[in-house]
Amino acid sequence: QVTTSHSPGVILKHPTNRSASVGKVTKGYNFMGKAPSMIDHYVTKDGQITIEGKTITLPEPLPPAPKIKPETLYATGQIILSTLANKKDQPSRAELVYQLSYDINSARPQIHTTHVAGNSVTVHTPVVSYPTITTQLQDVLTLIPQRNKTQLILGEAFTLSYPATGQHLNIPGYGNRSYEKTTANKQVRFSFDVYTGADDTGSFIPAGIWHDVKLNTNTEATYYLPSHNRETTTGQVQFRSLPINLPSLLAPHNFAYNKDIEAYKAVAEIPVELSGTLSNFTITGITDPAWVDHFKQANSTFRAAGLPVMAGKNNQQGMANQAVKLGYKIRFSLETNGDMTGNDDILLITPSYDHIDESGTRQPVDLYYETSQGFIKLGSDQDTMTNTMVLNDPARQIQEETIQNTIKVLSAQKRNNGFTEADYLKIFTGQYQKDLAYKDKLLLTEAQKLYIGTSSQSPKELPHTLILEARQKWYGEFYLPSQTVVVPKGLNLSTYSRLKIGEAPFITKGYIAVNFDIKGYHNIKSLKDLETLEAYNTYKTRDLGNAWAKEGYKTNIAGISLMEGDVVFYHVDRRASGHYR
Repeated sequence: QVTTSHSPGVILKHPTNRSASVGKVTKGYNFMGKAPSMIDHYVTKDGQITIEGKTITLPEPLPPAPKIKPETLYATGQIILSTLANKKDQPSRAELVYQLSYDINSARPQIHTTHVAGNSVTVHTPVVSYPTITTQLQDVLTLIPQRNKTQLILGEAFTLSYPATGQHLNIPGYGNRSYEKTTANKQVRFSFDVYTGADDTGSFIPAGIWHDVKLNTNTEATYYLPSHNRETTTGQVQFRSLPINLPSLLAPHNFAYNKDIEAYKAVAEIPVELSGTLSNFTITGITDPAWVDHFKQANSTFRAAGLPVMAGKNNQQGMANQAVKLGYKIRFSLETNGDMTGNDDILLITPSYDHIDESGTRQPVDLYYETSQGFIKLGSDQDTMTNTMVLNDPARQIQEETIQNTIKVLSAQKRNNGFTEADYLKIFTGQYQKDLAYKDKLLLTEAQKLYIGTSSQSPKELPHTLILEARQKWYGEFYLPSQTVVVPKGLNLSTYSRLKIGEAPFITKGYIAVNFDIKGYHNIKSLKDLETLEAYNTYKTRDLGNAWAKEGYKTNIAGISLMEGDVVFYHVDRRASGHYR
């Protein structure tokens, strides 16, 4: 656009008002051409024209028209209209529109349009897909995790990051940058059920459903993995970035970025492993009279953050120096989720023992108990000690609703064992003694398991029994015989010709620290399988998950060095049977 103005100046002479004769004329006579020579003109002074700020004095020539800048006709990084399809090397042309800026009695048209040919143009809308998934490694309790896969933990939340930034083609206009303006939407699909948000109060997203990722300002979104999903090593999380000119969800795609002209979408896949957990180990009661009143109080149970049971933990007056006396039982429970739902799934607890002296010094020990045949080592082939328990012991205060829910789950599993709901009710409400002892270990089976799954909502896609089944609670008991004696680990009592309680080699003061190594097993058809099959999860792995630490276990109390998994301290010299000779 050209800016112009004019000024007529001062009129010195007006044309006279007269007429003139041209005589006889022929057809087509040029009156307009004759008129200027016969009619007087205005005579002015100081008339001027200004073009683009420059004053032109006639007969000075007009300045040349300015050239059009290249960026007026050529541009890069243009955003493609959503109606345009991706195409390569398409012809282009420019439409030039001239508009009359200023005129005085001009006969020219106000607008003049012309076209010029342009270069070839490629229509392509770049998008990228570089998502990541983040979880806490300390949650991974699988003993043999798939190291090349992201570990997702049933019953916990995980973080998904899905930015619109990343590396595209290394050519002008692309590169490593943000493609937010050309990205219409980002979507994700899980091969398992999830909820949006940090728990199961969010929106339920069934497996296999594409949905829009609702990212916050940090390009992250949180999802919750409910426990009713099956554990698997072949889970998949799929992503797709959709451009603003996407013609169809069935359009072609490339991985990471849409490098091909015909590819609209950029997609990605992250392989994941879904793992169940062992958690919430809790001592719920102790039969030692010194501790009975303690457990009658509210919030008196011992979870990981409060373990081990030891001197200084009893909240009853006059009981501050009480650990647990030999011969008394501790009652405990713990929870699992995921696939621990079959009658051949078990928990195996291996106790180990250390001596803690009055100064807090710790050393591994072996335990023996005295019989008429002599001293028997705990866990040896001669060890015949039993460890019986009744699941529906009133002291556990198991709710009737929990038993009813368990019966619903077992009925829905259709085990083909001929049991009716009445049969199951009799089993779980009866006072049946079950022996937990297995060599030097505790074996928790179907007889010690109830189903406690819950949900803040019940999506129509899920049977209620599937939610109940998704979390399991196991019950157990443990004790050291009243006749237990302690010796340094590896010491062979058979080499001593004379043994007397209270004298060397027996340790007579301090505490026995009982440590639990807890593992879960699938598909145990017979106890022989425990000798060959490897456990699939644990309360603590060597280099990844550590439920004790996650749940707040303290490894130093009052200057005593503790090991994660220490659950109870027994007195070396205090027994249920009273003074031991």
